[in-house]
Amino acid sequence: MGPLVEGAIALGVILFLAFGFQWKPKPSIGNLKNKHVLITGGSSGIGLQIAKEALLEGAFVTIVARTPAKLEMAVEDLRREVKCDASRINSQAADVSKYENISKAIKESHLRRPIDVLICNAGFLRSMYLENTSIEEVDLTIQTNLTGTLYTLHAALPLMKKREGRPPASVVLMCSLSSLFMLYGHDVYTATKYALRGLAESLRLQLIPYNIRVSLVCPGFVETPLLDQCEAEIEDGMLALVKLFNLYNRKKAEDPKDVAKYTLKAAKEGRFITTAFFPGLFLATLSRGVLPADSAFRALLELILYLPLRLVSFIIASVTPCALKYVYGHGNMRARITGLDCLWIEAGDAARALISPEHKTTIVCILASTMGPLVEGAIALGVILCLAFGFQWKPKPSIGSLKKKHVLITGGSSGIGLQIAKEALLEGAFVTIVARTPAKLEMAVEDLRREVKCDASRINSQAADVSKYENISKAIKESHLRRPIDVLICHAGFDTSIEEVDLTIQTNLTGTLYTLRAALPLMKKREGRLPAAVVLMSSLSSLFLIYGHDVYTATKYALRGLAESLRLQLIPYNIRVSLVCPGFVETPLLDQCEAEIEDGMLALVKLFNLYNREKAEGPKDVAKYTLEAGKEGRFITTEFFPGIFLATLSRGVLPADSVFRALLELILYLPFRLVSFIIASVIPCALKYVHGKYYKLSS
Repeated sequence: MGPLVEGAIALGVILFLAFGFQWKPKPSIGNLKNKHVLITGGSSGIGLQIAKEALLEGAFVTIVARTPAKLEMAVEDLRREVKCDASRINSQAADVSKYENISKAIKESHLRRPIDVLICNAGFLRSMYLENTSIEEVDLTIQTNLTGTLYTLHAALPLMKKREGRPPASVVLMCSLSSLFMLYGHDVYTATKYALRGLAESLRLQLIPYNIRVSLVCPGFVETPLLDQCEAEIEDGMLALVKLFNLYNRKKAEDPKDVAKYTLKAAKEGRFITTAFFPGLFLATLSRGVLPADSAFRALLELILYLPLRLVSFIIASVTPCALKYVYGHGNMRARITGLDCLWIEAGDAARALISPEHKTTIVCILASTMGPLVEGAIALGVILCLAFGFQWKPKPSIGSLKKKHVLITGGSSGIGLQIAKEALLEGAFVTIVARTPAKLEMAVEDLRREVKCDASRINSQAADVSKYENISKAIKESHLRRPIDVLICHAGFDTSIEEVDLTIQTNLTGTLYTLRAALPLMKKREGRLPAAVVLMSSLSSLFLIYGHDVYTATKYALRGLAESLRLQLIPYNIRVSLVCPGFVETPLLDQCEAEIEDGMLALVKLFNLYNREKAEGPKDVAKYTLEAGKEGRFITTEFFPGIFLATLSRGVLPADSVFRALLELILYLPFRLVSFIIASVIPCALKYVHGKYYKLSS
């Protein structure tokens, strides 16, 4: 182990030095003097502060917000504080969730002066568990945080791509740390922030040939009016758990001015993920994903810190189920968790002092000089911790067997959903399939009866559109009355062009949220709280983008965020959450995609996503490991390759819930990260070559 680890680290340094500077972006803009910065959600909070800082750097600024009165006040505030020429400040009243509004505002602003920096900052937050969130608030959160961002980008990107001479430009998506780790109890908000991360990952590669950098800015809790609103709304129990899991401490909230400064720095330099140093470094290191950091120092720092931070995550994971069950088992949740809450905050303060930016060079030198023994010791400690704590985190088989269990599947009339229904019936389950089209449902039921030859009473169907809450809620309640739901599989999905953004979001994300909102209150009240499972059918694009499928990738990342959020909340109710991520599956949807896709995009999907129709997975295999995940309660389930590569690099804060898998990922991280350095170095050249060949884009 010793020589192997030391050799891997040495190879990592060599590969990084050889390839890293091709991946590292040059300063995208340099300075903001005479540049045009457009900011949505710019009338208050972080957005207004970004506008002030941009004006102080000599930029022309356009702020966009929904309310004309607030915009007028914001413009007056900017003129009073910055004392600049009035022509440098422009405002546009527009609702980002209404495409006609935001498209008109973008076009008018671009005509006034071409946009150099686009900052998508409009956001909305409600502090409620999913089942307590009204349908109107679910829709508003998605429309503001996700759909509004997509609309803004859809209107702005064609204009930014056509800039004369293609000078450097930047797109900044304002997110939060909840795009790297869930914000406890904020299911819809977390899902939308993960969606923005997926969108940023997808756009990041596509825009390289156009000299446009994409940045994802992830501040922690920021001292804004939104924080006051959240504290007023949040219930005591949830606030206590947010303090425990998300280290919330109002006294340590970030200053909007600091956030504005590092947001503009990210825009100028083209950095992809920007966070506060702590706990941002911890979360970003464990959640980085396939592509490494685009700063040489940051990439090497994360390579060095991965092992010790992963060991910390083993301890966090082992404590989590016990803490949740203990807290939920006592009436006064706030009082019970206070001790742990204080402990986390003190530990956070100590970590901030130890790894503050001023000390980072010294720490790297110390780590470098003691690397061999440190890494070997860390791996040994990792094995001990994993064995000691792993079996507390590892879920016991959630269901065991499907015999006489009730399995409900949305999107169950064809493809993977229908195959899951067949496999569940073969294991002795009662099955309900839900789909939009009654005729397809009838054919599916006939198919099931013919192939499985089981008692007709074991097959039920419900015609419902998951994107309409009244439909899916009625279907769920009727199915649950027939027989309590033991396994809920959310499979309904849709992939389409950017012009059909709404339908993609409604089917892939909103429909899943509606299904869960209707089902979870019923599943939580099961008699005796017998084991149950929720399975979210996603794809490998929840771990790494599918090139050119921006909206689809965003919705699949959203499902991953939703699964992360629900995973912890449902432990006390003995409900396990699984995220199933197959690769390309041989279904009619694959034929449709191949028929629609452009040659250039297909070439890039083959390159980045290893697409090969001959290697597509069979629906039967996917159905089998989906049901296995539901029965055992495994969190992330993928095909072995490239699933293990993507899952290891994108695992996130909480480790794998199998001791074997957790240890395997611990060992494989270093070689996989080295491979990612090579992938990252090849990407810009490959993109420019393909764009030049298929789109006649000069490199």
